[in-house]
Amino acid sequence: MISNPTIAESMPARSGPLWRNTLLFAVGLALAGALIVPFDGPVAHFFIGGGCPRELDKLLDLSEVFGHFTGASLIILSVLVLDACGWRPAAWLAGAVYGSGLGANVLKMLVARTRPSAVVGEIFGRDSFQSWFPLLTTEWAERSFPSGHMATATGLAVGLSTLYPRGRWLFAVFAVLAGCQRIESGAHFPSDVLWGAAVGLLIGTA
Repeated sequence: MISNPTIAESMPARSGPLWRNTLLFAVGLALAGALIVPFDGPVAHFFIGGGCPRELDKLLDLSEVFGHFTGASLIILSVLVLDACGWRPAAWLAGAVYGSGLGANVLKMLVARTRPSAVVGEIFGRDSFQSWFPLLTTEWAERSFPSGHMATATGLAVGLSTLYPRGRWLFAVFAVLAGCQRIESGAHFPSDVLWGAAVGLLIGTA
């Protein structure tokens, strides 16, 4: 018998439909990322040029914590302390969060892409891809693909939504804000954020 009703209520009767829907959504995010690469440059140029209003800029800066390793760890610690089931939901949530971040970091070793803030001259999304299989030789400025913050935020949102389904919309908003912050700060292109969301969705669901 499952002692935590929030987990019991959120689990689907069959895993087949869950994985089918998750896979379709993740593929959709990945395709959307590929389709908007031609628009990556103008969007990055807009934000790097200071086009974001100050109030929204402050909100996005604060939202980064949802996709940051430290912020996610503090949320997992809160679940460990507050959830009636103790360490089990916290451990499961940690797997979703850190697994998603690790998955994004593995992909960073396969494709080198220059971050928007590190591009010299006019920004073109397609020209930001540098090389295949750079492994550990690339520096921070060449690790734009995909967004590790967004993968972490999506994995965290998926895990929290399963544990506490009443907050699904709130966790989704936090993840979206974290992704927008990565674009606004010049750390990632919009396509990087979408690809990071796809990674976090797949691994977080797994």
